[in-house]
Amino acid sequence: QEVLLGGVVFVAIVIVIVGTVWLSEQFAGAAGGYRLHVKFDSVPGLQRGNALTIRGVRVGKVLKVELRGGQPVVTIGFADRTMLPRDSKILLKSEGLLGGQMIEIKVGSTVSTSYANGDTVRGISGLGLEAVMNNAASMAEQLNEAVSQTMNKENIEHIQRVLSNVDS
Repeated sequence: QEVLLGGVVFVAIVIVIVGTVWLSEQFAGAAGGYRLHVKFDSVPGLQRGNALTIRGVRVGKVLKVELRGGQPVVTIGFADRTMLPRDSKILLKSEGLLGGQMIEIKVGSTVSTSYANGDTVRGISGLGLEAVMNNAASMAEQLNEAVSQTMNKENIEHIQRVLSNVDS
């Protein structure tokens, strides 16, 4: 019975290990048969294993994020795709409100010319939630300054005179 129990436990451990590896490849994308290197201006929050999507469908993952010559270069791998048209756009986008990042690909229409495996491509860094919040804070400061400048004592007295004239 102990040998049988040991055999069952061993088989269960092997199934768990193989299943984990298989599921991680299934849900995190392929290891990257077809790979591209993408240069971005900045990649805040992007990590190895993040999603690579086309129209919201996961088609691969981020394989590596590194600095080359002071510029971030991201290596992406595709699960089934073996070519990407040269007029395609590669965008860095926010995955949600919690700040996760993903790469979205807008596939181009020119099928005659495509990137070869291992080519270096220029990517577009999208506006994340942090950039939008910083922009909103800047606009709020400008609005506050404009209101402060227009609401001085002379302008308030002028508005009161205009209102009294309208009332009469």
